[in-house]
Formats: sequence, structure tokens, C-alpha cells
Amino acid sequence: PTIMPGASGPLTLAGSLALAAAESLAGLVMHQAQRPGAPFIFGACVSQLDMRTMLFPYGSPEWRLNDLVMAELSRYYGLPVFGTGGATDSKVVDAQAGAEYASSLLVAALAGTNLIHDVGYLDSGLTGSLESIVLSAEQIRWVKQFMAGVEVSEETLALQTVVDVGPGRQFLDHDHTLKHLRRNMWVPYVTDRDGYDVWVAGGSKDYATRAREYAGQLVQSHQPEALDHSVETSLRELCGI
Repeated sequence: PTIMPGASGPLTLAGSLALAAAESLAGLVMHQAQRPGAPFIFGACVSQLDMRTMLFPYGSPEWRLNDLVMAELSRYYGLPVFGTGGATDSKVVDAQAGAEYASSLLVAALAGTNLIHDVGYLDSGLTGSLESIVLSAEQIRWVKQFMAGVEVSEETLALQTVVDVGPGRQFLDHDHTLKHLRRNMWVPYVTDRDGYDVWVAGGSKDYATRAREYAGQLVQSHQPEALDHSVETSLRELCGI
């Protein structure tokens, strides 16, 4: 269900969420009547209708609340849930896109959404681009690192390492640092972490430019592996080919 409060549903968010949940459950009844026990995913898309532009905004806080409510209801019903993230109303990869990608993906993860759709969308779901997919992929990796939390163990607390290094010394060449470097540090694809002079010397490229170049390199260098024949046959059977 996709409900626009004030147009295809009540203007109040609670009213439209209730309508969306009812529609999803009605779909479940019809679905199970046709094939009992078949997999089903619950969820909906509810966001305010912008009364000034008459557009359906993807970056609204209402849509994020929709994801939270649908996730809570799905757990009540014992169903997996569909949600969205990594989409923006911006027409280009800019600050607005970054903010809306980041907030929506983090909310979806915190809500416990099982299937997250719309990654890389621009222009309220009307446009996609390779650099926007790179931006979303980087944000997804950031969210995963955040959601993993902090591991607390004798090894990660590293108390003996602190004792070994002692006051006034550094940890750069310690075995513990080398051991944990790659698996404990989040390394971005294109997020800039250079000093200002280095950034200028590299052409003063903004995020969209770096993402576009990175995407181009992936497209040119990637060689997809052929599907196993049995997998391809099964996919064709599913599609009726």
C-alpha cells in the first residue's frame, strides 16, 4: 500500500497508517487464500502529500515514522516487513541527497526492517544514477558498522596492551594495532578525509564528482561471473521463459 495523507488516506498520519496496515493485511488474506503458507512480506509507504507541489516526498519525516510503525506492527503479526531507505527528493547528488540517504537508511536499520527498497533513488523516486548508488552503498556500510556496536572482550579492551605501551608512548607499531586495523576501522569508498591542501591538489572534487568517478571505474573494471547453469535454469522456470 502507498498512502498519501490528505489525498488517498486521512490527513492525520495515524489514520493513513491504519488504512495502510488494513490494506496490507487484506492483501495477506487474499494471498493466503490463493496459496496457504506461501511467504508474505508486510509493509507500506505512507508519506505526506506536499500540498504546494502535489508531489509525494521520499525524504519526509512522516515516511520514516511509517517505516517505524510498520516494523513494529510486523513484529506484532509475526511477519517480515518491507521498508525504504537511501532515497531522496533532490534532483542531484548534493547535501540534501546525502542527508536524506543517511537518515532514511539509519532509521530503516534501527527499525529492524527486513527488506529495504529504493536505494539510490533521486527526484522522489523518478530518477536513479550510478553516483547515487555509490553514495547509498557507502552509507549502508556506515550504518552496518554503527549497528554492529562495540565488542567488549578481554581482547578488545586491550588492557594488557595499554600496560605494555605505557605512558607517553604510541600504539602505531604495536602488534595489537596491526592485528585489528583492517577489521575494526570503517574505510569509506569516496568520503573525503584528506587534509585541505591534499584535497585542493587533487582537484577540489566534491562528493558527487568523486562518486561518479568511482562508479565509472567499477563499471569499466567489473567482470560479472556467469550464473551456474542450474541457477539460470531455475530462474527461467520461475519467469516462465
